[in-house]
Amino acid sequence: MTATIYRQLTSEDADVSISGFDLSLTHFLTDHFSATGAFGIGTIDTPLGDADVRSFSIGAEAQIPHAPLTIFGAYAYTDIEDLDLKTLQLGMRYNWGGSLFARDRQGANTRNAAAPLFPGLTF
Repeated sequence: MTATIYRQLTSEDADVSISGFDLSLTHFLTDHFSATGAFGIGTIDTPLGDADVRSFSIGAEAQIPHAPLTIFGAYAYTDIEDLDLKTLQLGMRYNWGGSLFARDRQGANTRNAAAPLFPGLTF
């Protein structure tokens, strides 16, 4: 399980800041198949006003047997004030060796770089 508290600031010209909290959980059913769920809350502060953000996402990733490729999919829902965003993501990733479980245990990554606005991009 991973919990993240963050504060993102943009340039002074844009005068926008984003802060929030994300919680994600990944369970490995096998070394080559994982399921992930995430929840996030935050705020966006701009000169035009503030907006509250809530998001959740679910996804899965499976490694193709005897191949260095994984396939993944995710569904994400994000609520920004009166704007509801629904995202479906499907894709394929090259695995540079080892299992999905081993890759996850290798340390930090940038999977959550797009959070909280687009949690569908966090897988």
